[in-house]
Amino acid sequence: MQSMRRLIRNSKFTRLDALSPQTVIEANGQRFSIEMIADGHSETLSEVQKLFEDIFGAEEIDPEEILRAAVDGKTPWGTNDATKYRVHVVKDQESRVISIVTGGRLDLRNSDRSPSGKQVYMIGYAVTAKNARQCGIAREAYISAIMQVATESEQEGKELLLAGGEATYTSEEFWNSVGWKRVYAERDDAPRLYEEIRYVQPALDYDLATGDVAEGANSKPEHLMLDIFEAPAPDRECLLATVRAFYDWCNCWPREAFETETAYEKHAAHVHYIWNAFKSEVLGTNTLAVLDKKMRAEMQAEGIVIIGHDAADQRCFP
Repeated sequence: MQSMRRLIRNSKFTRLDALSPQTVIEANGQRFSIEMIADGHSETLSEVQKLFEDIFGAEEIDPEEILRAAVDGKTPWGTNDATKYRVHVVKDQESRVISIVTGGRLDLRNSDRSPSGKQVYMIGYAVTAKNARQCGIAREAYISAIMQVATESEQEGKELLLAGGEATYTSEEFWNSVGWKRVYAERDDAPRLYEEIRYVQPALDYDLATGDVAEGANSKPEHLMLDIFEAPAPDRECLLATVRAFYDWCNCWPREAFETETAYEKHAAHVHYIWNAFKSEVLGTNTLAVLDKKMRAEMQAEGIVIIGHDAADQRCFP
């Protein structure tokens, strides 16, 4: 995987076991350990939860029991989740968790919903303690996460196509540094104009009795960012399959979550509406491109027009 080799080659850290995702990294006489948490009973998950709450606030984060269930491949309603939540942590020399990367390895499906044999890795969170930022620690956790999922995909005889997720404008610099770029389409009627694909995150919480979106849990525009490992840009089919996998995993709740079939169907209709809007936009494009901040600036200097998904910077609809 060229992108992974490039990240390791340009790293300021030395990996004591270059072939293992779980290893010790070293730079300037300091050592840190990288571990993967795959057991929902792990004591380390309490530290993970605390760092999440310190960064985002307790009211913005799911309770610790939901985190533990997800690591064990269970939903909050006790049903099985085909995708197990994986947590990679970096610990300092005092064994304190100082950086976390979480995510899940998702199967892609063809347009008829049949298995494609291909996978993507969706990042959930990438966070670092405030006193450990700007030193490349989160980058190393990300490297280990990709190494791990690439190995798992290969063991299952599947192809890992890309990593990606939803990103705010404040985090773009970090994601650009590990190879992620925003997704744009070149307008057929204006060949020197690129417009960012308008991605929307469906609601993450619902009223279990009615299926309505829960108060304060509205859909949110986000910047869709991808690192495509062996191709310059996604084709339309790959992009659609990726976003459908994101929605299926994060936003489509099981029937068991709701009190009635009607409530379940109402929730499903909400997700389906947003999916159809995204699908229609992508199918209406021709050439797709992935662009980071530097590339966009260079193109603009050459007179190419770049239109961003501005609503994602306010994270609300205008």
